[in-house]
Amino acid sequence: MNNLATLVLRLDAASIGLDGLESILHNMPTKQEMKLVTDFDKNDGDINRLGKPERYVLSLASVPHLSQRIQAMLFKLNVDELHHGIADDTLKVQKACTDLKNSNKFVRLLGIVLEVGNSLNKGTNKGGAKGIQLSSLMKLTQTRTNSGQTLLEYIVVHIQRKCPELLKLHEVRCCCCCCCCCCRF
Repeated sequence: MNNLATLVLRLDAASIGLDGLESILHNMPTKQEMKLVTDFDKNDGDINRLGKPERYVLSLASVPHLSQRIQAMLFKLNVDELHHGIADDTLKVQKACTDLKNSNKFVRLLGIVLEVGNSLNKGTNKGGAKGIQLSSLMKLTQTRTNSGQTLLEYIVVHIQRKCPELLKLHEVRCCCCCCCCCCRF
């Protein structure tokens, strides 16, 4: 058995290397090619008559689940990089969530949306809502005013006029005071 086949059987990814594994995966012998060389080996038995490429295919044909092994070895070599990328992205999402939770501006924006929703639903069973479901925020882009604006566009235009600093969520300080009374609709 070829040294390469032995390394693949032992799942020794480090000895083959990333480039070598990718090369094997991209130039994987087909089942038909493997069958041809294994049939030749069974019928004739003289491996010395095979060329170097055929011997390579014959050695890889002896490895069970060759493609899955190569893919597992590639994953093994890339797992640290994948982990760091996922960990970095997770930290970014956690920071964004923390920033949103601690943002007075975001709370006030949601308060304005709640006020608008309660005004629109006044007199119905939805009129005195105390909070907003995230799924209902999508309705802001689906509900249109008589002039064709979405409800979200309407809210943004009015906030830009009355309290534009409220739309700058990345800035920590609020526009005028803690309660943002200037932004009331």
